[in-house]
Amino acid sequence: MENWSVPNNRYHKPIKGKILRNLLCKHGFDACLINEYATSRHCPRCCQLSLQTFKQVENPRPYRRTQIPTRTRHSLLRCTNLNCLENMDGSEVMHRLWNRDLAAVLNFRHILNQVSHDDTISERFTRVIQIGLNRIQAE
Repeated sequence: MENWSVPNNRYHKPIKGKILRNLLCKHGFDACLINEYATSRHCPRCCQLSLQTFKQVENPRPYRRTQIPTRTRHSLLRCTNLNCLENMDGSEVMHRLWNRDLAAVLNFRHILNQVSHDDTISERFTRVIQIGLNRIQAE
């Protein structure tokens, strides 16, 4: 693969998505692009738009702790749907916790299974655009 960099993307490794996709297709693999809209906001268990951030942690930037002492942890989500409560050790009932990346990947799997089965994407993962009084689904 080529060695290239983007000037406005300092201190980050370059993303070689197009090159990698072409390389996979060249070697016989099927590569498909998935629109990630709402995949980390829907609970993979109850299929509802119910994942929310909740955890407050100490600010990881020491020079900002005096101004902003705590930050919201975005990698840990909880399902707020009452039908998706988890029974812990038989006595305490708690909200089901999800890692944001795991929830997104499980929803990717749901999208791929649905596309391979009936060639459609569930409405919960499609973006709806409102133009005036009409609502249309974006492709």
